[in-house]
Amino acid sequence: MVDNKVNFDWENLANKGELEGQLKEELGTLKKNLINRVVESRESPFLQKSSQLSNEFINSVKPQLDEAFLDFSFLTKDEKVSKRKQFFIELCYEFDLIINRKACCSIEFEGYAIYSFFKALSSLLDEVEIKVYQDKLYILTMDPLRIIIFEIVILNAGVLPAGKPV
Repeated sequence: MVDNKVNFDWENLANKGELEGQLKEELGTLKKNLINRVVESRESPFLQKSSQLSNEFINSVKPQLDEAFLDFSFLTKDEKVSKRKQFFIELCYEFDLIINRKACCSIEFEGYAIYSFFKALSSLLDEVEIKVYQDKLYILTMDPLRIIIFEIVILNAGVLPAGKPV
């Protein structure tokens, strides 16, 4: 019997994953900088009466994207095209949220902690009401047997709740 084990280059794959993580960070920083620039200057990156990015705006961003891709020569031409396309789709979506829908805020949590919290909560409960306020995250729920109602309030440490003395 012949052993058909194939030696897979795990180290190279891990290095590529690490480099792609770095590229994702760089593209995220570029996206934030572009959003800040547009918000501060109040210019519109969109075509008139449309939620499509204008060619002028896309052409102004292309050199910055080219510069971001310079250090990542491991990417094939198709991968670069795909990542560019995805970058502009995400950028367009974020501009649409900020400019057209006036959603000029963000809520940031440490990802794994909040994921673990909601994962545990969802394993215990069937129905949950969640409300987001400026000073707190409010969760109201009932156990599956509908005996106990309980609420969870996660306060924003940076904002004092209304009516509370300093």
